[in-house]
Amino acid sequence: MTYITAIGFLLILGIVYLLISGKTNPIVAFSCLPIVAAISAGFKLAEIGGFVTDGIASMVATASLFAFSIAFFGLMNDVGAFDIIIRPLFRVMGNSVLGVMLVTVTIAIIGHLDGAGASTALVTIPPMLPIYKKMNIRPTTLVLLVASSVGAMNVMPWGGPTIRAGTVINESVNVIWSGIISMQFVAVALSYTLAFIMSYIEKKRGAGMSDEEFESIKSNSSDRDATIQVSKGILIFDVCLVLATIALLVIDLLPVQLMFMIAFSIALIVNVKDSKTQSKLLKNYGASAMPMIMILFAVGVFLGVIQGTGMIESMANSIILALPDAVGPYIHIVVSIFSVPLILFLGTDSFYFGMMPIIIEVADNYGVAAIDVARVLLTTENIGLMISPAIAVTYLACGLAEVSIQDHIKKNFIWLWGMSLILLVVMLVIGIV
Repeated sequence: MTYITAIGFLLILGIVYLLISGKTNPIVAFSCLPIVAAISAGFKLAEIGGFVTDGIASMVATASLFAFSIAFFGLMNDVGAFDIIIRPLFRVMGNSVLGVMLVTVTIAIIGHLDGAGASTALVTIPPMLPIYKKMNIRPTTLVLLVASSVGAMNVMPWGGPTIRAGTVINESVNVIWSGIISMQFVAVALSYTLAFIMSYIEKKRGAGMSDEEFESIKSNSSDRDATIQVSKGILIFDVCLVLATIALLVIDLLPVQLMFMIAFSIALIVNVKDSKTQSKLLKNYGASAMPMIMILFAVGVFLGVIQGTGMIESMANSIILALPDAVGPYIHIVVSIFSVPLILFLGTDSFYFGMMPIIIEVADNYGVAAIDVARVLLTTENIGLMISPAIAVTYLACGLAEVSIQDHIKKNFIWLWGMSLILLVVMLVIGIV
């Protein structure tokens, strides 16, 4: 193990420990520890500054998306638009914790047909979060169901990981996907199964409501005292604006952050005429969004440092080289067992462009085809994609659901890893691997 590899592992372990233990704010962990690690590895401050600049720049789009989406959905909630959307959902779900979770999975699966995790989180979480709160269901469960659904759908040919895998092995994404379509159905079934399991757990915790409460919410959900009072005509316009924004997210005509900038601007003008009130609302929504935006930029520091210094590649190499020779023919299976813990700190680019080529090269010496390696890693890694603090959409989902990254990892990591292992077993049983 090289010195920079050891530094990299210590950095990862330190950040994971601080995140899970809650001993410090994620901003401190992601911004300070990487700088210390880079200095310890012998890099000059000017070099580190370049790494940090690149890393922060990579987070600008996500941070702007988060700021304007939080402001837009916050305003729509304040005027009562979501209450009108919630009422038909209640009719579909009934007074059922399980129904709520099944609808969540269904919306997330349909929402992820575009292959974009950010739009899936934006389409699913804001409308469902008020229902989860009303039914006393933990928001971490909402994030878990969205994460598992995204993982199930993200192996499609237009999904980012599939495109990365196809690039690495120089193979058509359709060819890769055609061999694991059956596993996609299994993953979707597992997401629905998870909804059944979590509904049982949440009900034991006291989730749900009485029939009287349910009927009251169902009949009066559009008549509550909204924070911002608007006319019925404007409220109908707001609902149409929400639905149109969601539709445009799925169609993907414009950059997502631009769509939310435009949607929020229109909503602000239509619902609030006074410029002073508009400014006051901007301050309120800014206060809600700022902590997560700061975390995103701190994550940019972390990503910039571990990529710029070469720590990621060095760690990936050392993991592969540390495996015994007897593991050679099964290296893709062994690595797939740990694909969710690996994605936790590697992130998608490092996983596919840093680690996968090494695994393919080693496996090739034992007659294992590159496409087999790509398929097994793609299937087992994707299900745990949204548990990683190295992936921006994880923070977007947590921010929308008002969940800390620490709670998300502590409560949901084992579920997603377990689903990944089940998928691996199924692949072995039916002969895909």
